[in-house]
Amino acid sequence: MSFRITLDRSVFHGENFNRLASSSLEKACRSRKIAIYHTPILIEETLNLWLKPEKRDGLKEHLCFLITIGNGRIFKDRGEIWSGELEGKSEREYLFLSKTDQENKITFLNRFAKKEENVEDLVKEVLPIKANNREKASNLRKIFVGKRNETAQSRKLSPNLPKSSLSFESYYDLNCDALGAGVIRSHVKTNRSPEELIQKWTRDKSRYPYFTLWIKAFLYANFYARYNSNDPIDWNTQMDISLIVMAKNLDAVISNDLAFMKSAFDALYGTGKEYLTLEDFLKRLS
Repeated sequence: MSFRITLDRSVFHGENFNRLASSSLEKACRSRKIAIYHTPILIEETLNLWLKPEKRDGLKEHLCFLITIGNGRIFKDRGEIWSGELEGKSEREYLFLSKTDQENKITFLNRFAKKEENVEDLVKEVLPIKANNREKASNLRKIFVGKRNETAQSRKLSPNLPKSSLSFESYYDLNCDALGAGVIRSHVKTNRSPEELIQKWTRDKSRYPYFTLWIKAFLYANFYARYNSNDPIDWNTQMDISLIVMAKNLDAVISNDLAFMKSAFDALYGTGKEYLTLEDFLKRLS
């Protein structure tokens, strides 16, 4: 049985990419020993870097490598997963791109990698995605900064106030229903009544595992920002938690991010799944 993984962009940085590309990963993928499921997060982050002309030659290698090793499915974006799951579609329908859409996506990436004449038109397609993601990241960061400031202000007004002993699980239980309802009303695009979806979700969250895990991940990011005041708030928080949640049915996430992303992974999965650095993964391959 294949070892099913997804990759974080951090393992492509600098010399990491050369180590990964020169490893036995391609061979392991051809033999199906390793199955790699790409996320839209990794693809979009790679294409965003393509907007810098001085990096295009190097990123051509990255794109070709992603296409070569991508022997698993490509996930849909989180909005499609949310709406599909909440509408009651099967996991096969809502989680991954269809075979046709996946083939079209690979063709699109190949056009970038080959630097065809219309590459500038393709770049224009990436710009709105980048702007939209940046806006979402900025809005989310403002929320986290606000929560951190609230906690700091409370301590300033009451210096003897003890640090919160509230566990994340308790924090999750207190806030899950309200946040989930808010997300469904504001961000889930569907023809169904939002109130109907909220009722069904709150009544049996186990029927909607991906949406529920996303809500838990959002709340963990909020919790982390509020009670870990010495750690910077990462601009990539939204993408980090999306990648982690998409890995729910995989065996491992490969990432060199040992700060928030690792902490969130541990909070969501405990010991039930592996979080491997590039070094750990390369040892596994050898």
